[in-house]
Amino acid sequence: LGKDGITINSVPPGRIRSEQIDNRILPNEEARRAWAEREVPVGYIGEARDLAVLVTFLCSPLARYITGQVIHVDGGTRRFSH
Repeated sequence: LGKDGITINSVPPGRIRSEQIDNRILPNEEARRAWAEREVPVGYIGEARDLAVLVTFLCSPLARYITGQVIHVDGGTRRFSH
């Protein structure tokens, strides 16, 4: 597919702030802050725009030579937890 200018990448998200996270898992700001300080090296829970900027870049001509990659958007939690 690369010869046709088609790149294929994967963007697995970490904990991203959503209604479900807010209501079911981390129901208040104090719980969210404590969890992020303890579990996320960057110190905060990601937001949808943190994913969107990467996906937008990968869809642009600027990313034409990036293919076959898995790019985690998780504030460092994947490496931190291993």
